[in-house]
Amino acid sequence: MRTIVTQSDLPTITGPLTIDGDTQPGSRSNRNGLGLGDNRALLIQIALPQRRDGSNGLVITGGASTVRGLILNGFTNGINIQANGGNTVAGNSPQPPDRPRVPRLTSPSPLEPRPTRWPRGAT
Repeated sequence: MRTIVTQSDLPTITGPLTIDGDTQPGSRSNRNGLGLGDNRALLIQIALPQRRDGSNGLVITGGASTVRGLILNGFTNGINIQANGGNTVAGNSPQPPDRPRVPRLTSPSPLEPRPTRWPRGAT
C-alpha cells in the first residue's frame, strides 16, 4: 500500500479530473456480484493523521470528475462534492480493511446541473 499523508485539506478540484487508484499495480476493484462480499484490493491511501472536525479529503467543485479505488482515512468528509454534476465516485473506502468506520460522502449542493452518478455499492 502507498500512503499519501497530509497535514491539512487538499486543494479543491476545480475542473474535470480523474483519480483512479485502480491503476496501481496489484490493485483491483470489487469483482463479486451484489451480496457476494467484497474482494477489492485498494493500494492507494490518502491519510490525515490527526482527525479534525470538518476536514475534507477531496473537495470537487468542477464537475465531470471521477474518483475511484482510494482509501480516504481520517477525514470528516472523505469526498465532498459541492457543485456541478457529472461526477463518478466508485470503489472507495473510508478506512483500510482492518479499521472499519462509517463512510462519509457529502454532496451539499441542492441543485446540480448534471446528475452525479453514484454506482450501486459506491462509498
